[in-house]
Amino acid sequence: MTNENEIFFLKIYSKRRKARIGTYRGINQPGLDSYMFEKTDSGWNFGFLTYNGPCDKTGYPEFYKSLKHDSVKYPSSVQISLSNIWNNLNNGNYNNQEIQEMFDEISNQINIQNK
Repeated sequence: MTNENEIFFLKIYSKRRKARIGTYRGINQPGLDSYMFEKTDSGWNFGFLTYNGPCDKTGYPEFYKSLKHDSVKYPSSVQISLSNIWNNLNNGNYNNQEIQEMFDEISNQINIQNK
């Protein structure tokens, strides 16, 4: 069963919205969008603007539909990373802060390809 503490965010740079200011950890950062992942029993509940809904452990399909719509490039390792994070969270291997740091690392990998 999912609780409110199992919600995590990817902060991804979008060239389409580079003029918009996003806030991350109290710091205003231009062009950052917040992609929400909430753990479910079988994967993630994903949310970003009009893309919302259930995804498998890799984030398929809604997360990737959203990235494609915004022309966001991402490394192929993202799918494996999201699945590994889900498994680690499900097994209780890490606390929520450590899990968010894993999401932050994915954000960094994606952002490197889009700036």
